[in-house]
Amino acid sequence: MAIRLAFANQKGGVGKSTLTLQTAYYAAEKGLKVLVVDMDGQGNTSAKIAGREKIENIPPSVTRSVDLFKPNLKQVVTLKGDYGIDLLPAKINDDQLYAQEAAPIDTIINPSINLETIAENYDLVIIDCPPSLGRLLSAGLIMADKIIMPIQVSGFAVDGVGGLFKVVEQLQNIGKEDLEVAGILVNSFNARSKQHHQALKELRDKVGNLVMEGVIANRSPIDQATNQSKPIWKIKTGAARLAKVELTIAIEDIFKRIGVSYE
Repeated sequence: MAIRLAFANQKGGVGKSTLTLQTAYYAAEKGLKVLVVDMDGQGNTSAKIAGREKIENIPPSVTRSVDLFKPNLKQVVTLKGDYGIDLLPAKINDDQLYAQEAAPIDTIINPSINLETIAENYDLVIIDCPPSLGRLLSAGLIMADKIIMPIQVSGFAVDGVGGLFKVVEQLQNIGKEDLEVAGILVNSFNARSKQHHQALKELRDKVGNLVMEGVIANRSPIDQATNQSKPIWKIKTGAARLAKVELTIAIEDIFKRIGVSYE
């Protein structure tokens, strides 16, 4: 049975989609069968995994993430992406997916129920959650077992941690007892910034070992790899090698925290 991992944070621009992509690439390279579920109506992750043309012309036979909200789907059909990754896609600026924010609250359980029909075919399911505290986020978290929360330590990152923990607690109280935040990953860290170091210390004081030891610096090759829809190790520069080391350490820590193994 697949381990189900959600990348989630109610704030946007913290690296959820980038980490979804790089973790999926890394897992696939290690021989794991990987499924990505794109719950973000922007559709950026889908476009990177399968290509913009495929996402703009998704065949009717393919199950989109919005379709998961339907009760008791008879069949769930994935879209084939690059690097051997399977995908339940969102369209680019997916109005139908966004509309689920106003759907009846009881529909948020349907994606998890429908995912059960294919989850056993995979080693790892990664859910890219939207930057919100609404129904799409809740549905994404109900599909998951473990959550990794990427944050940036600038601004109000420490205060923002509480919002996601509150949602997790609410879902635990209504029957999702096994859901847990497995780690908080600091992204776009500036080692020269005293403010960043102070914010990181405050975060560690607040939530302790949930904060992952490795941090990811703000390095342009990571954006380059994301923009080119390729793993960071396909970028052949000195800076990219440093980014690869940081991302690899982070992903291996994620795997350890959520119980992913490979030979």
